Amino acid sequence: MLNKRAFFSSVFVKLENSLFVFGGSDTDTSDLAACEKFSLIESVWRPLAPMKIPRNGTSAVLFENYRVIFVFGGNNHKT
Repeated sequence: MLNKRAFFSSVFVKLENSLFVFGGSDTDTSDLAACEKFSLIESVWRPLAPMKIPRNGTSAVLFENYRVIFVFGGNNHKT
C-alpha cells in the first residue's frame, strides 16, 4: 500500500482485476481519507481521489452492474 493503515475497508473488483482500499488509521492513530487501488495484473498501487471525511472502520460494498462502490459508516476521532 502507498499509505500504512489499519481498520480499513476493501473491495475486490473482478472486472478490473483490482483491489480497492478505503480510509483507515495510520500508525499515529490519525484517521485517513486516502483511497488506493492495487492492480493484480500490473502488481502496482495507485492513489485514488480521497474521501471527503477521514475515517476508519468503514464498510464497503460493490454494485458491479452499476460499476460503483459505496463506502459507509466508520469512525472519525476528531468529530
